Amino acid sequence: MMDMPYCPRCGAEVSEDALYCSKCGHALKEKRGKLTVEELDIPFPKAENPELEISSGVAGYIIVEPGYEKFVEGTIEYDVPAWKPEITQTENIVSIKQQEKFTRNVWDAPKNDWKIKLGKKKPYQLRMKTGVSRGLWKLGSLPITSLNIETGVSQTKLEFDEPNMEVMELLRLQTGVGETSLTGLLNANFRQMRLDAGIGQVNLSYTGKGLERDANVRLEGGIGGLDIKIRKDLPAVFEVSGLSSVSHRGNIHRTSGGFGNAIYTTSTYDLGEKPVLSFKIGLGIGGISLTEV
Repeated sequence: MMDMPYCPRCGAEVSEDALYCSKCGHALKEKRGKLTVEELDIPFPKAENPELEISSGVAGYIIVEPGYEKFVEGTIEYDVPAWKPEITQTENIVSIKQQEKFTRNVWDAPKNDWKIKLGKKKPYQLRMKTGVSRGLWKLGSLPITSLNIETGVSQTKLEFDEPNMEVMELLRLQTGVGETSLTGLLNANFRQMRLDAGIGQVNLSYTGKGLERDANVRLEGGIGGLDIKIRKDLPAVFEVSGLSSVSHRGNIHRTSGGFGNAIYTTSTYDLGEKPVLSFKIGLGIGGISLTEV
């Protein structure tokens, strides 16, 4: 039995031969168009700490890399006319959005590829939201002061391969379904990190430069796996609660508690060294892996 198609505007189920959605009246016979290449050449806003908002709620592949003087430069290639990005610019905010749509399964691999570079000229806040997508975000060396990430059904990788010279006050990640990996997290230079995970696998690698100050990480999730790798000389403490099993490798030891509520520490934490990376972890059903690397 074939799956019922959906209205691209409201998400309601519609029949294969329907011309309009019975719920919202939207025309359903939208077709793919010719390949369109949207050129991006956006300067930095006037504000001292502007915000960049990137949102793509439709299927696609996103590659982001460090750039130079421009705030955003690159291309967005798409062949569904309704996916034309909306770009708005003010003195404080630059927004690049593709409207969320529930895509009917009537196109053969629609094109929606982002290849963009982000600037280094001055500090800024970055907010990004993706729907059904794959993405590689290379954010090392970018002067990001706040990072907010929200993914839907996705396979997303974020890399911090070089230190961020600005203090990132908050790194927040909300995942839906799929696999999300963040590497070189010490290079992000964050004060606080928050993760709200959905269903799937999340891989976090706390490697890179040493800590310059105490930092706090709160990780909460529903169903899935949480793999945490941490630099072996880093003082860290993990407070773990929930119904998940915990495996630990290297010089990470359980110092108190048991299943459902336990504390784990690294050997350098036991020596009383500073600064410290402190974790509070609560995972519903799944597995947690703590490993020194």
